[in-house]
Parts: sequence; C-alpha cells; structure tokens
Amino acid sequence: MKTSLHRPGRGFTLIELLVVIAIIAILIGLLLPAVQKVREAAARAKCTNNLKQLGVALHSYNDIYEKLPPGQYNDDMKDWGWGVFVLPYIEQQALYTNLMADTTNFVMVNKSGGGSNIPNSYSTTDANLDNYGTRSRVNASAGAQNGVGVAQTVLNVFICPSDILPNQVTGNYAKTNYLANIGNSTNSSSGTAVLIWPKGAATTDGNYYYANPSKGQQNGFFVHANENTTTFCTSLTSITGADGLSNTIALSEATESVSATVSNLSGKIPLWAGGNPNSNGTGVANMSISFRVADSNMTPNKKTTTAPITNIDGTFASKHTGGVNCLMGDGSVKFVRDTITPLAWEAAGSRNGGEAIALD
Repeated sequence: MKTSLHRPGRGFTLIELLVVIAIIAILIGLLLPAVQKVREAAARAKCTNNLKQLGVALHSYNDIYEKLPPGQYNDDMKDWGWGVFVLPYIEQQALYTNLMADTTNFVMVNKSGGGSNIPNSYSTTDANLDNYGTRSRVNASAGAQNGVGVAQTVLNVFICPSDILPNQVTGNYAKTNYLANIGNSTNSSSGTAVLIWPKGAATTDGNYYYANPSKGQQNGFFVHANENTTTFCTSLTSITGADGLSNTIALSEATESVSATVSNLSGKIPLWAGGNPNSNGTGVANMSISFRVADSNMTPNKKTTTAPITNIDGTFASKHTGGVNCLMGDGSVKFVRDTITPLAWEAAGSRNGGEAIALD
C-alpha cells in the first residue's frame, strides 16, 4: 500500500518579500504624482466654474442696472464690496434680502446724478458712508440670521479648492479667493503713473494706493469709490480697450494674501463681503484686501523682494501650478500662465487703454 507524502508549501524568502515591497513602493511613487495631478486638475476646474458663475452674476447685474457694482464703497477698506451685490445672482437671494432689510447695521448709498445710482435700501444725498458709523462697515451682526451674520457665511462659490488659507478669519468672517481688478499704474489719457508702490520707503507690507484718487484715474474693470461724495461704478459698455471684453480682466485669484513680514493673517485675508474688519488700517493704502493690480511690474504669482514690489499682496496669485484663473469681461475664464509677457498682462488690466495686445 502506497502512501503519498505532501511536502510543506514553500514560503517567501526575506529577499523576495523585500523585492515585492520595493516594487509596490515604486508603483505608489509612480502613481502619486498622477493622482495629485488629477486632484489639482479637478480643483482648477472647480475654480474655473466658480469664476464662470460670478461672471454670469456680474453680467446679470449689468443687464438689470446698466452698470457693474462698485468694487468697494467709499475710501475706507472696511466697507461692503461687489460680492454683496451679486448675491441674488448666485442663488443667495435670502442672504441679500436679509442684509438689505437690516438698516441698523447696513447702508447702501444711492448717489444721484452721473449715472452712478445703485440699488439701495437706505438712500441719502450724501454719499459719505463715514457719516453712518458702523452701519457702513462689513459687520459681523449685519443681516444676522440665527445668530450668523451675512459676512460670516462661507460661500463655496468664492473659494478656490486649491487654496490653503482658512475659510474664516477672526470674527468668523468668510474669505474669498477672487478679487477685483482695479487696473494698472498708467493712466492712458495722461500717461502718468497713478499708483505708488510701496506707500513709503519703509513700507514692507506691499500696500499700494492711488496718488490722487478720482474716478477718471482708475482704469480697471472695477473701481474703488475713493471720494467721500461719490460712489463710482463702471459698466460693460465702458470697457473700450482695443483688446475688448474678452481680454480685459474682471476678477482673478488671490492666495497667500499676506507677506512673510505680516503676522496678522486675519487682517489681510480678503473677504467676499468686502474689506476685512480685522485690518488695522483703513483708506486706499489697504486696497490689497479687496483689489489686485494687473501691471507689468505685478505679473501673476510674482514673488520678489526687489523694490518697488516687496511681496505678492498687490498681484493676483493662486496655488494652481504655473498660473492663475482669470474671469474676463465677456464672462469667459482663461488660465493665464506665469510666463505671460508683462505688457500683455498690463494691457489686460485696463478697461480703456486702447491696447491691441491680446492676453493669449
């Protein structure tokens, strides 16, 4: 009678196990960059979609009122901005209605004459918001609903998924990654510089301001209401540059919106509702928390310690690899690479410069 003998199964040797582990590690190393690229592509697509929604909202607003919202009220950087005006057109009518009804904490000035009228719930012939104290400011209690004010509401349409800054800052104010284009440093009609960078020789925080603020000197898609007696607005019909709406920047991205020399993150992170109430400064010297400049000296993602620009607070920037998303005046979104020529970037910054240089 024969009996069959079974040899015990042969196991892995230590060397074989190490080889398998090494192969798996190599495969993971090869796949990880691909996964990261896919993730970033999805984030960039989401960012593009956000800007397109804001573009539709701005065009809808312009269709109704025949003008664009003011980029920022008055000459103080804690005032309400363009983001408030587009709320009804980004499916936030309830927030807008709640804010408009709160005349204790919120004022929208309607300045008669000059085609600068804007929708308001509290009209006055004096457009100096300083006269109304805290009611003119981005306020944590304004439009409070269930204990949450409008400016504290996080709205995903204003947030780029690639950004690393917190969605809320001190006071629970909600951030934005999309800021208004206020133009560049050259007034096309006079050829004179109208911006000064930095504010003073000792300034290291990258602030910039208009040397002689007036409606005529601002050449961006949006304007800052720099004079206490007038609220300025532009319109789509005022975009008269030779490159047209399709090559004029309306909004673009901001991230890392503080320099290494600024420790107060809360005071510098832009808010969708307008100027950051946590900022220590007011006035046009702190425009960088609501606006960015598209200038030959301030190309996308520019980081330098070379004067006159000491950091990136003044320019558009993003966490996307190689460039920034830009909402153009016609509602399209273009990805503009860091390698864009300075002159093309500057041309895209002005609404009426007469430049024939295309952003592409």
